Amino acid sequence: MIEYRFTELYTIMQACKLCRISPQIYCGDNRRYLMLPHRNTGFVNVHFCRYNRDDMKDAPTFIEEERLWSRGYKLVAGIDEVGRGPLAGPVVAGAVILSSENDLSWLSQVRDSKILSRKRREFLADCIHREAIAVGIGMATHEEIDLYGIVGATRRAMCDAVAQLLRHPDSLLIDAVVLPELEIHQKSIIKGDSLSLSIAAASIVAKVYRDRLMMEYDVLYPGFGFARNMGYPTKEHMENLVRIGCCPIHRSSFGPVRRILEKYGG
Repeated sequence: MIEYRFTELYTIMQACKLCRISPQIYCGDNRRYLMLPHRNTGFVNVHFCRYNRDDMKDAPTFIEEERLWSRGYKLVAGIDEVGRGPLAGPVVAGAVILSSENDLSWLSQVRDSKILSRKRREFLADCIHREAIAVGIGMATHEEIDLYGIVGATRRAMCDAVAQLLRHPDSLLIDAVVLPELEIHQKSIIKGDSLSLSIAAASIVAKVYRDRLMMEYDVLYPGFGFARNMGYPTKEHMENLVRIGCCPIHRSSFGPVRRILEKYGG
């Protein structure tokens, strides 16, 4: 019996749907099983694979990447950002190129960074930096956000992340954004961090980088709870914003900050 990784098994199931093949499901030993064709022998030998629906929930896959790899785009970079909603600090983007050949066990743990614990994000970020083909981090400061707007600043951060890659990508998979500034084949995917492993990996490295930066800002600008809220408008942050006023990394173009500046002058 061959046991596929959960993410790989999900990819096989989706491929079966595309090919209009219905995998057979049966129950035994208090588990659910899928009866699938062998991936190497052309639908001849049948093997049974364990399947746990909970472990596959919200699991991104290589489906989008495989479509590009099959068309000759060998280096596919996933791109995502973190920090569009906070009232303070930068917006950070990650770009990650994963290999189409390596069998990396930790990939089965990759999810959208927002649903992972801090400990799991830190572990996965280390794995990604160590074993990905290339990783790039880009950033747009609060000044750039105020100058270009959050959408413009996000695109600048993403372009910066691509520029930081040590290998030039053949194609880009981007979470919900288009980058007309880059003359590289690209595809924008809504909720891409829940669908593409490369985009999810990019969201993880961007989140870990930004969180560490906000912890440093918490030391420089105490009183706002940046180490806990990462600049997002929590109750604690809003109360201290009124009590203390704005600090140098607050985004003056964002409504709550702008109103504090207009009322109290910073």
